Amino acid sequence: MTTAFKPGLPQVAGLACAAIAGCALLGWILGIGHLTSVFPGLPTMVPLTALLTLAACAALWRLAAHGTGGLLPASLLTTAALAILLAHLAQQSPAPFVLRATTGALGPWGLSSPVTAAMFAALGLGLLAMRRPRQAGLGQALALGVLLLALLMLAGYVFRETFLYALLPGQGTSILTTMALILLAIGVLALRPGDGIMVALAGPDPGAWIARRLLLSALVMPVLLGAAAGVLLQVGAIDVGSAIAFLAWGMVVLFTVVAWRFALMLYRVEVARRLA
Repeated sequence: MTTAFKPGLPQVAGLACAAIAGCALLGWILGIGHLTSVFPGLPTMVPLTALLTLAACAALWRLAAHGTGGLLPASLLTTAALAILLAHLAQQSPAPFVLRATTGALGPWGLSSPVTAAMFAALGLGLLAMRRPRQAGLGQALALGVLLLALLMLAGYVFRETFLYALLPGQGTSILTTMALILLAIGVLALRPGDGIMVALAGPDPGAWIARRLLLSALVMPVLLGAAAGVLLQVGAIDVGSAIAFLAWGMVVLFTVVAWRFALMLYRVEVARRLA
């Protein structure tokens, strides 16, 4: 009897990223701007970035299916991302590897931005490290760094009239690329939950259970508050300074409530343990 295939978090993240990259490529082919940048005037996901995303998806799927697989797509991803970085540094493309993919040579298609290339290079190195259990901690640390930077980039899109936007998204990393990087980083972190730094979150003990929920709150609540502040800014209800103050105050309140709630839960668990 054969069991049905049940995709885990890495496969689901890889599939979602492949869909994002496929939509971007289709948008370039058909000339549909909303498929490459979501909103007009924002940075676009260039075809080269879509190809990097597909390579990362292939490596993620291979690693999820076979713990030591994905060497070829991960190596291609890392090499291509580093080549793009070198092209930006040298102000010329590393021909013939990317077929002279400079902005001038490919017109609007262009190269991936330096920030995008650096994040994909880190993901590629992380995927290569995840092939060995002893190096899982390094791969997870790289993926966590990409995840945190991508979340900061997402905040840059919320506060578009700030230095943060000019520093990160303004360099050419699109919303689609940012979302793909977030999903890919989460997928890499979920590859080896029993190794590296993920052990503290994936275990069955109460400490790991609480840590998972605290981490979820730390990732989700700032995004929701930032989105609310962004909406208020768009409708002109508040200015940028007030939005930042509202965001900081809201995070203090929410984190205080969450920490207090889990402290009470720990207290009840400890009381029950003593009574037992």
